[in-house]
Amino acid sequence: MVTNHLNWFDPNAWQLVGFFSCVDGPVLGRVHGVAVGSRRGSGPALSQPAGHHLVRESGWYALGLLIRDNEHDLERALRALDVILTHQFDEPGQPYHGTFLRAPEEPHPPAEPLEWKHYDPKLARVYHHHAGHHPVWNMKSVCRAHSCKKIDAAIPKAVEGALARRLRASYTNIALMNAFMLCFAGDRLSQPTWIEHGENMAREIYHLFKLHDAFEEYNSPTYYGVDLYAACALAGVFDIAAPTPTGRRDGSMVVDGHCAVLSCRAAEPFRAF
Repeated sequence: MVTNHLNWFDPNAWQLVGFFSCVDGPVLGRVHGVAVGSRRGSGPALSQPAGHHLVRESGWYALGLLIRDNEHDLERALRALDVILTHQFDEPGQPYHGTFLRAPEEPHPPAEPLEWKHYDPKLARVYHHHAGHHPVWNMKSVCRAHSCKKIDAAIPKAVEGALARRLRASYTNIALMNAFMLCFAGDRLSQPTWIEHGENMAREIYHLFKLHDAFEEYNSPTYYGVDLYAACALAGVFDIAAPTPTGRRDGSMVVDGHCAVLSCRAAEPFRAF
């Protein structure tokens, strides 16, 4: 599966810079209020115009290159990671602090930025995506000193931005990833306060789950895979990082409960979703 996806990514990768390039096709939104791209005859649907270079997707591409590990894949992955990290906002006090540009061609947020329109608060997860897979780099002996330093320098900014956002536990898929990111980052950089925030979020998510044995995002299959992945990461299933006792306990119980929900739904027609 990884190989098939990378075969599609490869021709669209901006080799000299390290970014994946957006191609023609369905679009997912607007940039600064302007519809960019269309679904040939339907409404707007893509976050960046064709030809723009995508920061988040380039992170996925870099991880895929490490997994495939063909000739030159390591170089390309390192180049992509280095470039991605230069597009993180380092502006304490701003609501977009710690997030990333969606594309290098995107203008800087204005003086009074609007969430989603001028910046994507979820793009702190681009950093988390790489931080969470740190062992992949170590396992392959690819964590070069300069790359590790850049990754570690990005952690505090991502965490500061995430904490300032005051995320609700009911925003299940993001909250689960946030809880893992905080626990992982706190453990890596010896910041017990971050771990405490992460564990508090995990406890709140589990409390909400147990009210009805379902996530607040129940009946949202688009997010179910992300929910399961993030809960597994929190519980230590992937051995991404040593889980905290609270993370292991609450994450494991959420994984078990969510799998039970998925099992029930799998037996029903797709119209049930």
